[in-house]
Amino acid sequence: GRQSVLDRAKSNILGSKQKSPVKKITVRDPFVCVKGDTASVFFNADKELEDGSKFDSLCNEVYERKDGQWLVLKFQTNWKPAK
Repeated sequence: GRQSVLDRAKSNILGSKQKSPVKKITVRDPFVCVKGDTASVFFNADKELEDGSKFDSLCNEVYERKDGQWLVLKFQTNWKPAK
């Protein structure tokens, strides 16, 4: 449960439509709550792109398990330039 949800969250925050590829990403303070077939994930993330730009975000995701697979019901980030 918890590790598979964290792995899915990691793949979501890397994204696939970046203008500049992600060089490094750090997930801080992950909190996962699994209740039955529903899971919520909350974490802070820092992202550095190949061009040197840095961003941070408070992220949250809600998952539902169907047929043994965790499906994303909601994925929210608010990437902002890092201070």
